[in-house]
Amino acid sequence: MKKTICCFLLISLLLGMLGGLSSCKGGSENEGKDAVRLTLIDRGVSNYMIVYPAMATKAEREAAELLRSKIYELTGIRMKSDTEEFLKKEDGAHYIYIGNT
Repeated sequence: MKKTICCFLLISLLLGMLGGLSSCKGGSENEGKDAVRLTLIDRGVSNYMIVYPAMATKAEREAAELLRSKIYELTGIRMKSDTEEFLKKEDGAHYIYIGNT
């Protein structure tokens, strides 16, 4: 039960970030010097992949699929997702980890 709640809290946080990012139109006056811009998708391409455990729980698999489908709804881009077992680290690639990976 605790893992399920943590997975859904993580997904909610990420979706909140995506919603905020999708409404950004560049820098703002209030943006600090130490601000970091996170770009999940650039010109229709994403260098991010959603990764979940090889022995994922049902909640972890559902969380990964929910995140993937919401990103698709917001952007029209279907991000790659796979288990950490088949993960091949690629240059320039970034990963969003779900669950105990």
